[in-house]
Amino acid sequence: MNTVLLLGAGASIPFYKSMLTSSHLKTVILDRCRWENLVDRYTNSMGSDTNMVNIDEVFQVLEKIRKEYPDYNFEQIIEFIDEISSFKFDPDNNNKNAHTNHNFMITNMPGIEDNIWDCIPFLFRQLIAEEVALFYNNLQSYNYNDLIELQSKFIASLTKGQSFNLITLNYDESIFDSITNLNFITGFDNNGRFDVKSFKYSNRTISFLHGNTRFRTDSDGIYFHIDGVSANNQRLANINASNRTETQYLVDSQFAYTFNTFITTGQKKESSFDRNPYDTYYDKFISDCRNANKIYVVGYSFSDPHINKELSGFLHSSSDKQIVIVDYLPNTRNIKHQFQSSGTLMNKIYTELSSSSFDLRDSDRIENDFQINMYSKINNQITLYKDGYINFLRELSNVTI
Repeated sequence: MNTVLLLGAGASIPFYKSMLTSSHLKTVILDRCRWENLVDRYTNSMGSDTNMVNIDEVFQVLEKIRKEYPDYNFEQIIEFIDEISSFKFDPDNNNKNAHTNHNFMITNMPGIEDNIWDCIPFLFRQLIAEEVALFYNNLQSYNYNDLIELQSKFIASLTKGQSFNLITLNYDESIFDSITNLNFITGFDNNGRFDVKSFKYSNRTISFLHGNTRFRTDSDGIYFHIDGVSANNQRLANINASNRTETQYLVDSQFAYTFNTFITTGQKKESSFDRNPYDTYYDKFISDCRNANKIYVVGYSFSDPHINKELSGFLHSSSDKQIVIVDYLPNTRNIKHQFQSSGTLMNKIYTELSSSSFDLRDSDRIENDFQINMYSKINNQITLYKDGYINFLRELSNVTI
């Protein structure tokens, strides 16, 4: 294993007409019209006698979150809701969720009934999955096929003569179009079930570390569909099934309830790693990082601790290890300020990956590199390409990093 490719959320943005961003998904999960539409369909699947979601009560909570935590992104909001839901499932004084500030604020709100929370985590994730599927099926960019071909060539250039695992953190299906003829193994057999042995012993694999719109969960675990539309339809159709195909939206894990099933979100995604395929995906990612010489990281925000610690460990294991980061930083100026400002990409890179401090004397050199080549070695092990994934793919033959 010589090279690892990690695709973050930013890697899928160029493939769509609109920006499939964190801020857009926040708008989606806070859209009352979308909730009303989904709850109507959910009610039809569950049956008329079900104790149904009260949208007014859901939005009472969401409004409270928006007021108290206006800067929360969609993952933080969903994690907040997960904690509330977990408490509602187990309202015991010893439940650790009962002692968080979140639940102290919410559980004492008048009018919030216990019975509405059993399906809420599932519905939040269903809203996200449906929006991502909508983008893939209806909002592909005008040059989608060209970009897919460029990405395919990039991936093919990394797989020659070596064992290779592509790790994607995205929920959408565009990556499938880029690997159609590259003989990648998903680990799922013809019956739609994950085969651990097949995945582990394949030399060209793709890992959906945070789930995918083609996933559905039932009593036998994750089921892999041929497309996101059929997966979406089955998730709702089987919500109240009487056999093993019933869609699960709650998993009773060792320490608390967890809701990360067909897609994983929130800031505690590690809870999903106690079952397959996520367990095997993460194990392989760890192994890849230990055996690789170079890691390409595309469009990743450095916001997931379980990923950051492996990237950091990779760099610290040997001074010869290299990470190439591809992102979009338009009109980047004042590198000194970028590294010193909390929350910027450059600050995150040093905070999460580097054991050394940034030498401010290097800022002029880095700025000059960015102006000439659009990339620069920001230290001996980390190179940053700043002109976006599209231009990186287009200039690949000229980018010697």
